[in-house]
Amino acid sequence: MLSLHSSKKVQVHHLKIAFALIVFCKFVFLLLVLDGTVQIYQTETDAHYYDLFALGLSPDGYSIWSYLLKDLHSHALYNRTGLTILIFTTTTLVTPFIFASLIPHAQHVKTLATYYKIYWCVAIYICVYPTLNLYSLDIFRDAVMVFLIGITFMVLNTYDKQHGVVKYAWLLPIFGLYYLVYQFRNYLAIALIMAFLLREMHVYRINKILLFVLYMGGLLIIRGLGWLDPLLDYRALFEAVGGSSLGISLKVDNPILFVFNYILSVLYQFYGLHINTLTLLILFLTESILIIASTIYIYLNRTYVSKFEEYLLLFAIVYAAIWTFFNDNMGTAIRLRMFDYLAILIVAASLYIRRLNAISHTKDSP
Repeated sequence: MLSLHSSKKVQVHHLKIAFALIVFCKFVFLLLVLDGTVQIYQTETDAHYYDLFALGLSPDGYSIWSYLLKDLHSHALYNRTGLTILIFTTTTLVTPFIFASLIPHAQHVKTLATYYKIYWCVAIYICVYPTLNLYSLDIFRDAVMVFLIGITFMVLNTYDKQHGVVKYAWLLPIFGLYYLVYQFRNYLAIALIMAFLLREMHVYRINKILLFVLYMGGLLIIRGLGWLDPLLDYRALFEAVGGSSLGISLKVDNPILFVFNYILSVLYQFYGLHINTLTLLILFLTESILIIASTIYIYLNRTYVSKFEEYLLLFAIVYAAIWTFFNDNMGTAIRLRMFDYLAILIVAASLYIRRLNAISHTKDSP
């Protein structure tokens, strides 16, 4: 274990100052948005409909978030501006450190400085993550779900470090959080649960090409039985949207064309390769490029993956496989992929530290 004295020698003041300046600028920007000086949303958003439902002006509730807001209003505790400030503050000051805390600690004094730099760089990036910031400027459920996912990852990370009967006791809060996430977005929780089960079945250790062939084969069989028709019909609705719609149809008879279109759709949506507006270009430069680099780094250093990182990777894969199948719109994709991107970012940062720990340990070995 590293001593507290050694940790005091690490100098990351410049990163802390940068984080403080970013926080200050963000809150100034929030004030400009709240007083109407800056107009972010040009059309009515989900937050608008959440507000209408909470105030009893609309009968349509979309998730547990709608009903939570309505309950707050029934107890005279609902205020859209106040709740926006709370969500924004949590997203800015709490969520980044929840995810950064998932990075394994340095195991050698030589790697301690690097660990703290990576820790603060990850926290800063999440603090400025464009899409997450966009959905923290009003009463959207997305920023709340990112916070919940971070807590879920923290609890599961703690579960992995336990032994004996105590370890099984941690299953209760884990599945309790899964249930809560399910109330917000059912397929997000399904991805969390499937990742947990697949990890316990050691699926990650199986040949990846074989897994891909089995997955696509199973998908083709299910599609042939017509079980995927409702999802394919929903996806087809995006073709009428235009603009950021990909227009890649999965309702094709040729199985080879189906597989090709599906892979193309995943790559376009997940890595933001469909760029037809300035906004999508900015998001590709600020979000996707880092994740593409992180994906490559993870592949090159896959030997350092721990059981917890296995879970994060399985979650990212399962969740992406779900939402990229029924979605055909880049505007929706940038919102849905946040959870994948954060998981991949944490895995890449964790492998960087694990690799440094392993190298330091090897050098110190007689």
